[in-house]
Amino acid sequence: TAPAYVDRAPAALPTEEEVTTLTALAVRGNAVDIAAYVEGILGRDVPLERVYLDLLAPVARRLGAMWEADACDFATVTMGLCALQQIVLDTGRRAREPFHRPRPDRRAVLAPVPGEQHGFGLLLVAEFFRRSGWEVWSGTGAGEGEIAAKVRGENFAIAGFTLSSEDRVGALAQLILVVRRVSMKRRIGILVGGTIFQGRPGLVADVGADATAADGAEAALQAETLIAMRGLRA
Repeated sequence: TAPAYVDRAPAALPTEEEVTTLTALAVRGNAVDIAAYVEGILGRDVPLERVYLDLLAPVARRLGAMWEADACDFATVTMGLCALQQIVLDTGRRAREPFHRPRPDRRAVLAPVPGEQHGFGLLLVAEFFRRSGWEVWSGTGAGEGEIAAKVRGENFAIAGFTLSSEDRVGALAQLILVVRRVSMKRRIGILVGGTIFQGRPGLVADVGADATAADGAEAALQAETLIAMRGLRA
């Protein structure tokens, strides 16, 4: 007899209304309520990647926009982002295979440009890299000297940097120049991200990077493409 198949409808992806609700919870800063709300959405079998990209990332962007518009203060934004970060750390840890080991040729440095205030987007990027088999060193809060020392002393295939402010473009270009000069990996690939690069491919070249990506999933794919095209294993 033919096998019986259950016709299951795909889980509904996070909605704009849910983004709005979670943003309000994040502003109130109650980490327990925030975690419970996200767990409820995950409980309807929404893929974790879509929760990251369609729920947590938009909420983080809204918090940033509210801060820039003086709709909430820095402490409120920080508390909300910290709660979102903890969700990413907890869900990412649970989702990875128990015996997962990164591949030795898949090592990445990921850092915001020194001086950037928040790094939630980078945390999401790092989680996508880890889920794709990468070992990641997170340089959140690190200065140019610490990042340079890291790539000088260890073999990384990729360095990725995020930027949100136009006034730090020069600092990013300088950082990339230093990383390329001192890197143990002769042909290290450089990725950049952040809203400042959207629709501005010329800016990617201006700062000395190889490529940009709109989100963590695309960044992990771009990293693999760079390795394939530029022979970064050597």
